[in-house]
Amino acid sequence: MPALRLCTLLLLATSAFAQEPELLPPARATKKPTKQAEPVRELPVKTPAPAPVSPPRGEVTPAAPSRGGLEAPMEELSLEEQSLKQQSPKVPDLQEKMGRPSTEAGEQEAARRKKPLGMSMAIRERDAIDRLLDRMGGRSRFEALGKIRVLRLFRGIDRHGERVFEHQFHHVLDVRRARSDTVEWTLGDSYGRSGRRNWARSAGLERPDREKQAKELLEVWGLLARFPFVFGDRTRFELESEQRVVLLGRSYIRLRLRERSGDISRLIGPRVPALRPKERRFDIYLEAEMGLPLLLEIRDGARRMRVLFEDFRRLPGSSVTLPMGRILLGADMESPRATVKWKRVDQMRG
Repeated sequence: MPALRLCTLLLLATSAFAQEPELLPPARATKKPTKQAEPVRELPVKTPAPAPVSPPRGEVTPAAPSRGGLEAPMEELSLEEQSLKQQSPKVPDLQEKMGRPSTEAGEQEAARRKKPLGMSMAIRERDAIDRLLDRMGGRSRFEALGKIRVLRLFRGIDRHGERVFEHQFHHVLDVRRARSDTVEWTLGDSYGRSGRRNWARSAGLERPDREKQAKELLEVWGLLARFPFVFGDRTRFELESEQRVVLLGRSYIRLRLRERSGDISRLIGPRVPALRPKERRFDIYLEAEMGLPLLLEIRDGARRMRVLFEDFRRLPGSSVTLPMGRILLGADMESPRATVKWKRVDQMRG
């Protein structure tokens, strides 16, 4: 069956241990001499001390009013003090200066200060993943595609590069949801998932014995179909590092991500090592010049899988750019074992 043959090929592609890329030493930053600012000299202002005035004999001097309450009257400045206050330069208040920003960054900072504490803590700085998704069209515009139907051509390749088999199938996915996929084979078999539910059918009949196989297959197909926008979900993925490396003789910028383990947070009591879910890590290799994501490495425990991406095109009627070709590498993590071509993409309603 094509589904069984595809899963066997995926397991072979994820069984080997890949070589770690060679790290390039970071460039030494040259420190430029900074010119010290000259201190500002303050001109002394001499204020003549007023001559003491003693009341005449026999008169009682009234007591000064208390300044502790709100009803205490304000003191009037003498003519000499008023002239000195008018001549002194006005120093802008720091709070007043920050309240009227003149640039876009200042306006964003002022807006952030006006938000409540809970909202300001949730704001994070933009990183390499955000910049990558912006180059590909933006995550919001990708999710605006909604539900799409992709016609794929799957081709198996042997060690000598010869074609072994070839199948076409349809992949229906909702890009707004992380786990909403249906794979329909031309021979009548279909796999699907919706949330945490996975199912498999053959000739219209339910196949519970293939649900595990369907889960593993759709996990790979669903992630590759949403690449790289799937990594924009920061509640699920966390960016660990950004580094320039050399892999397979080429220079790349590697973005290393870790998948958050959300299931363990629902456990009550101490964390048991046997119950901790396996953490998957993902390495995205960007082209050094254009910044396109050309390679993805998935590490799940001892298993590793590498996928090359090619033929980047902009979808018709949209500003989103996606790779139309995917090459699954074999056990040596260098030679291709299968190719997947997107032949057609249709946007569906609903």
